[in-house]
Amino acid sequence: MSEIQRKRKEMELRAWKMYFKKYGENAPTPSNKIQWIIFNGKTYLVLFNEDGILAMYRVYSHNKIREIAVVRV
Repeated sequence: MSEIQRKRKEMELRAWKMYFKKYGENAPTPSNKIQWIIFNGKTYLVLFNEDGILAMYRVYSHNKIREIAVVRV
């Protein structure tokens, strides 16, 4: 696994942990696939399931993420 892949997996795991820490184990379960979006030079992680987007996180260059939107919980 390359360094980039390892960092991406780490960020995805952080997003999962943040989601369940904030909304609890009864929150809707995201699918196993996390979507990475680059928009206007900014990177986002999107957790979703078959009903749509659950939460969105902004990825910062210093390997930190912050929740920016919650659509369904």
